[in-house]
Amino acid sequence: MLSPRTKDARRQAMSAIKERCLSLREASREYGVPKSCLSRLARGETNVEFGSGKPTELHPHVEDELAKVCLFLKDAHVSVERRLIQRIALKIARETGVPGGFLPGV
Repeated sequence: MLSPRTKDARRQAMSAIKERCLSLREASREYGVPKSCLSRLARGETNVEFGSGKPTELHPHVEDELAKVCLFLKDAHVSVERRLIQRIALKIARETGVPGGFLPGV
């Protein structure tokens, strides 16, 4: 998720484009939001809340817990492979009652 500051800048820039008839370039400069981001927002390819990029496949709770485990392993200087991360994610999902740990439809 995006920070509140980033969300506010995007909202303000899009509002300025719609209400004041600013161009994408002008709004980008005024609000510090990349022109490409504003272009995607204007076309409806992304939203103010989440931005762009590949959507997560994990339930947010599982993803947060998995990130904590990964940071712990990194700090312990443990080398991990993708398969181990997948097993840990499924274990967290089962322990927290999230079926499969994956979001439906993703």
